[in-house]
Parts: sequence; structure tokens; C-alpha cells
Amino acid sequence: MGKPEANAVEILRQKYPNAKFYIEDTKSDPQAGLKAAQKLLEIDKVNVMYCDLSNVANAVVPLTEDHNAIFMATVYLSDFVTRGQYTIRNLPTGKYESQLLLSELARIRPTSTKIAAIVSNDEFGRSSLSDFKQALSETPNKLVYDGTFENDPAKMKSVAQVLISQNADAIYISSLSPALGTLIRNLREAQYSGQIMTTDAFALDYIRAAAGDAQRGVLYPKFMNTPKLQELDREYRKRFGEPIPTTATLCHEGLSLLLDAWKSSPRLAFSAFIKSLGNMEYDSAFGRLTVTGREIKYPMIPTIVE
Repeated sequence: MGKPEANAVEILRQKYPNAKFYIEDTKSDPQAGLKAAQKLLEIDKVNVMYCDLSNVANAVVPLTEDHNAIFMATVYLSDFVTRGQYTIRNLPTGKYESQLLLSELARIRPTSTKIAAIVSNDEFGRSSLSDFKQALSETPNKLVYDGTFENDPAKMKSVAQVLISQNADAIYISSLSPALGTLIRNLREAQYSGQIMTTDAFALDYIRAAAGDAQRGVLYPKFMNTPKLQELDREYRKRFGEPIPTTATLCHEGLSLLLDAWKSSPRLAFSAFIKSLGNMEYDSAFGRLTVTGREIKYPMIPTIVE
């Protein structure tokens, strides 16, 4: 993570020549993230900050509020938009994604299902689990186990055995680490035949690579594919020699939404501009999206890997 978003910014520089873009490395660490944010806010005087790591975003929110800067983050943090008046979540909520998964699971298995849930022991994983349990409580399914794991691929074989011992019909897993793919592979190697479900992070190449052939049959929420996304992908491939990752597309589309909104109302006071983002629609590369209560709602579909 990080490099694809930096690549997306290079495309944005060309698309919006009157905007200035600055990039700092958070090193995936909250303390390093705070130092980077301080430089951007106090020296570079940015109006908008973008981040896609929950632990960093969690630490930086108070700083962006103190400087009256918009803080757009691609995170699951369930309380993110309530943490301040300038926060915008650039990702569907974990509960929404979980509802999609459980709806598809009900189609596959019409009867009540026993489900085990396990997530990485970090902000992303814990937020995912909380949202999944909320969505699950609205169904007739039963949660037979929930737990966390450390993002160590070497330990995934034993984690798989714990999950299999629960005799669950389906397993929900959430992590941003390659360990997610390794765990899925270990579950299938141990002959687990139930439905495996996970988050949109399963679109990340390094996770899919760790799963290998075991990724077949995995259920996850997928962003829509549109002609606009295909056009953006062609531009990204031409410049960087690889397909555009979802994280890069989210960065490109989230910041494009803000910049296009600002272009349409350049004389609006900044505080009024923030309020104007509370209820709007935007034609994104993922399809028509809405912004409600500073939550960007991207259209998604539940997908089973073939």
C-alpha cells in the first residue's frame, strides 16, 4: 500500500493543474503519520489530507480538526465521521459490506447458518468485526466463534485448525495483511468446505497471491466495473505498467470528487463548502455514488471468485 496511491496522485496532478499535491510517508505507523501530518498542515498549509490506514487516520483526526482541514480517509473506522466536522469516509462502511455478504450467503444457503469470524488484531480488523456482528445480528444466522489473529503468515495453519474445530458453515475473515490469503489457503488445504467471506481488501493483489488457487469460491464485496474505470485503468497501465489497484482508484475518485465540487463552487466559504458535501451525487469510475453525512457510498456487488 502507498505506492499505488502515489501513482494516482501523479494522474491527478495532470488532471487538476491548478491544485498542489504533497506526499509524505506515514511508514504505516501512527507516530510517523502524526509527524507527516504536522508537516503537511503547518508547513505546506494543505486544505485536504488523504489517508488509507485506520491506525494512522485514528491518530491524525484531532490534528486535522485543529487546522480546519478536510480529512478524507479510506477506512472502516465506524466512528470516523463523528470524530470531527471535516472528516469524510471514502469507503463503504464495514456494515454495508457485511450486509452484502450475508445477503449473498442467504441466497446460497437459505437456511440458518453457523458462522465463525476472525480478524487481524488491529484497527482495521476490530472495526470490521464490530460492523460484521452488527449486520449479523439482523439475520437468523448464529455466530459460533469470534476472535483475532496476529498478521503472521507462519501462524495461519494453527489459526485454521481453531476455525475448523468450530464446525461453522461459513467463516468471515478480515485483514489487510498477506496473512489473510495464507489463512484461506490453509483452510482449504485442511479440507474446509464451507463458505469463506471477506472484505473488499481481497481485491489487493498481494492478498490474492498469498491465497493462490484457494481464492476460488471466496465471497467478497466488489466495486463496480464501468467504462470510466476501464479508461482510468488504461491510463494507469500506460504510465505505470500494471493494472490500477482498487486503493489507487479510490484515492483518484475521492480526491476528484472534492476537486470537482470545489471547481463548481469556487467562491463558497470553506465551511459552507464542507456542508455542501453532506448530500450530493457524483459520477465516479465505480458508477454513480452518493455522499450522505460525509460518507461516500460506492456501489458494490457481492462476488464469488471463480
